[in-house]
Amino acid sequence: MQGKAELGFGIMRLSSAEGALDYQLISQTISEYMKGTFCYFDLHPAYVEGQAHSIFKVLVSQKYDRKQFLVANKMPYYGINSYSNYTTIFNDELNECGVDFFDYYMLHAITEDVYRIHSSYGAFDFLISQKNIGNIKKIGISFHDSPELLERILCEHPELDFVQLQINFYDWEDPIINSKRCYKVALKYKKEILVMEPIKGGSLARDLNIEGVNYSPSMLADISLRFVASLPGINVVLSGMKNPLEVSNNRATLNNIKQCANQIDYSLLQQIKKQIGSKKEIQCTSCGYCKRECPKNIVIPDIIHLLNEYKNASNGKTCVVGGSRSIYRGTVFNHGKASDCIKCRKCEKRCPQKIKITNCMKEVAQLLEDGKKNGYTIERNSQILIYLMKEHGIKKVIISPGATNVCFVQSVQSDDFFEIYSAPDERSAAYMACGLAEESGEPVALSCTGATASRNYVPGLTEAFYRRIPVLAITSSQPRCRIGHNIPQMIDRTTIMNDIAKLSVELPIIKDFEDEWECNVNANKALLMLKDYCGPVHVDLTTKCPNDFSVRELPPTRVIKKHESLDDVCIPKGKIAIFSGAHSRWDDNLTNSVEKFCKKFNTVLIQDHTGNYHGKYGIKASLLMSQVNKSFLNEFELIIHIGNVSGAYFPLNPNQVWRINKDGEVSDTFRTVAKIFEMTEENFFNEALLLEPQNVDSEIENVDIWKEEDSLLRSKLMSTELPFSNAWIAKKTACNIPEGAVFHLGILNSLRHWNFFSIPNSVDVYANTGGFGIDGCVSSLIGASLSNPEKLYFGVVGDLAFFYDMNAIGNRHVGNNLRLMVINNGCGTEFMNYNHMTTVLSGSQESFVAASGHNGNKSPALIRDYAKALGFDYKSVTNKAEYTDIMDCFVEPNIGERSLIVEVFTESTEESDALKIIHRLDGERDNHKSTNVNIPPQRINKLKQIKEVIPWGTGLCFRQNVFKIQQYYNVKKVCDNNSNNWGKEIVPGVICISPEQLIEIDNPFVIIMLENGQIGFNVANQLIDMGISNFDLYSNWSKYAEAFFEVIN
Repeated sequence: MQGKAELGFGIMRLSSAEGALDYQLISQTISEYMKGTFCYFDLHPAYVEGQAHSIFKVLVSQKYDRKQFLVANKMPYYGINSYSNYTTIFNDELNECGVDFFDYYMLHAITEDVYRIHSSYGAFDFLISQKNIGNIKKIGISFHDSPELLERILCEHPELDFVQLQINFYDWEDPIINSKRCYKVALKYKKEILVMEPIKGGSLARDLNIEGVNYSPSMLADISLRFVASLPGINVVLSGMKNPLEVSNNRATLNNIKQCANQIDYSLLQQIKKQIGSKKEIQCTSCGYCKRECPKNIVIPDIIHLLNEYKNASNGKTCVVGGSRSIYRGTVFNHGKASDCIKCRKCEKRCPQKIKITNCMKEVAQLLEDGKKNGYTIERNSQILIYLMKEHGIKKVIISPGATNVCFVQSVQSDDFFEIYSAPDERSAAYMACGLAEESGEPVALSCTGATASRNYVPGLTEAFYRRIPVLAITSSQPRCRIGHNIPQMIDRTTIMNDIAKLSVELPIIKDFEDEWECNVNANKALLMLKDYCGPVHVDLTTKCPNDFSVRELPPTRVIKKHESLDDVCIPKGKIAIFSGAHSRWDDNLTNSVEKFCKKFNTVLIQDHTGNYHGKYGIKASLLMSQVNKSFLNEFELIIHIGNVSGAYFPLNPNQVWRINKDGEVSDTFRTVAKIFEMTEENFFNEALLLEPQNVDSEIENVDIWKEEDSLLRSKLMSTELPFSNAWIAKKTACNIPEGAVFHLGILNSLRHWNFFSIPNSVDVYANTGGFGIDGCVSSLIGASLSNPEKLYFGVVGDLAFFYDMNAIGNRHVGNNLRLMVINNGCGTEFMNYNHMTTVLSGSQESFVAASGHNGNKSPALIRDYAKALGFDYKSVTNKAEYTDIMDCFVEPNIGERSLIVEVFTESTEESDALKIIHRLDGERDNHKSTNVNIPPQRINKLKQIKEVIPWGTGLCFRQNVFKIQQYYNVKKVCDNNSNNWGKEIVPGVICISPEQLIEIDNPFVIIMLENGQIGFNVANQLIDMGISNFDLYSNWSKYAEAFFEVIN
């Protein structure tokens, strides 16, 4: 199209009556528009609450000949995670619109981050391919960003035919919208220009009086269209028309295109703009893009419209305030309130008008919500308890007076959820709770102050205990460190009577992540116990009684739920793994159930040797997880946790964990447990097989990816020379352990090293990881060997573990089926390893921390003589050659006449060197090339302009160490690629932001806090791509933190 600007019909803001679309009027409006010689319709899948396509199909494509109209449609920015998404969405759009091709097709709402997404998934190649086969006539973009980005896109993609821009006289020179500059860029590249928002969503069409002249909405709409139509190179001007009169008026305006330029009174435009601006209205066009992004379902455009009306009408008038509040309540009915805004700013990123929506929501909450003077306490432990009480439906609370429980009491009485009663006498209150709970069938909470108030709960709680009545006794208390110091009103509640509560927990004052985790777990345990066992539960709520009740919205906390079946449960979308801790021998039924589950849900089972799963979906992950750069595989949406305590120390990072055990205990190994399944593992997996997977990629199996990575490392390990050590012995021996044998390993050093190497699948492996002591490793091995004299039982322990338990080998029941190896390095070599915390002691840890020099100080005779005196065969080894000579004897599959002890003398330095070599196998991996982008300390002086420090990563590294950073800087934000975390409070006072929000921060310094080194390097490269050059890995930053903050503070 060339020549004058034509009128396009935007099917976006259509007529409605009493909240519903007025289809009769819409049909009349479209019929009027189709009378013209040029008919162009602009669509999007989300327009008109998702009905735009169906309206177009019924009223246009099925009613008129295809040659009578042009149709433009858009590829949305959401829901794209692969190239195939484009094909699916595009074909759906053709079908929903009832056409065989689109005349114009564009990537919608292009901003910097949307452009990055589309570029990474091949959107432009897709557009070209569809144009080549005739499904699209012209390709382009709908643009909402800077002129610099537009020029970059048009330079990089000369194949684009057109650009759709927001142009109107109000935004023409606006420094945020940049209409004029973007228009000139499009002209420069000789692109067709389509104009959206020429009347700014109708907001420019209003009643105004300028210098005594009254201007009606239709007059201002006419002026707005004439301005846009006067610009050279404009092809289509879109308008969202609601009735036939608007169609005829707008068409008449644009039909006079030759006269437009002469009829523009630019001084009048400035006066109009000034008067509209003086009203300080929020320039919302009601496009609705923000609503789609809002995780709280807030009707943002409607609320902003109401805010504008309130500001224009109120001027402090009480009647207007009351009326606006009434309208507001109706507006947000069945939707999120303004105060529900969590400041994730997803809406702001999608707002074409660049409105500071979070500020608007805060203002509306203050002006129009029925706020109380006070809100919730700032004490986080009380917030956690109250939030979880609401989640568990505990709304009835009987409160006794006092000062120590003020924080809790004020918080619950400020929340309309709770049903509150007062009882001055705590003895009576407890009995009232029994009666209320029994009659209502609901749990009832009690709250009392310090001193002897809680003692008066005893009779009532005793009654509740023996009648199994669900009463939650919340006793507020001063910090426990004050017990015994003659401090008034401070008594000892650390021990309670056996028969007044099923469980007693403390919710400590929260100072760091560990405290918050403990508080969350304890509160969840208490409320789950209350629900499960229908008896009283005691919560000792510690407080310092701050008088700050300024928290308006109760911050969320993790809710742990308990299940006895998988009813109403679905497997989440995302990467899934099973993690097995130490596990007893698997039976065939459990193995079959797990393997069917792994196949259906594309799941891998991660374990060390003590997991004892020998099926095809298992991976012994110790070698992968031990690397300095680690594996890039440890991020999961869900980990299903089975088994018991593991000595593997895997740095897995799941978004959520499901714990499976028939004991029903809240076991939160990875600190993200969301569900507890109180059932057998076999029953769980059998029920899970009835569920449907959300996103299984049948072409790529996760287990194959893991095995490929593991195989690369193992081949490198087997070709790497190690010093004479426990690790070298394991390398030579592990695969030669006889089939069907049982293998016991000492904790820490022996377990770690042998986990690096493959052991035959038929060998079950055990270690004393339950109590994790060195005192019974040999005895456990001997006890196991007694069960089957016809089976070989192998063991590897360190010298301290052996001497601790050496009396066991003198037991008269010991048979001839033992093969015990003692790794004698003369000390607890664990404390001498290069990466142990004691390395800072520079060797002084050897005498006392590592307990070297005892038990003969590596005497060649002590164990030899003791073993032989007890009837054991004995071999001594001091180097690789000697071990090679006797190895066949140790792994001989036939049971001999006597059991065998092999003593291997090693040096701690070589043990440490071997471990260091293994940990760094992955340093030069070819298939994951990375550049070490660390900032050396000498660059610190270049960072003086840094205004904010932002950690990157929300996993354990961040949660455990952010408080160290806060010693130097008040961290308020953390960045992460995981969109599930955006807007959430990861630790108290620290909100997760997206990479796009990070870009908006002026000159940030980013500290990459990830357990996984490879992902850390990937993030470093991502930061470079984002234009952020000031960053470092946490491990480096921590070395010069003090100097760093001296510079920036």
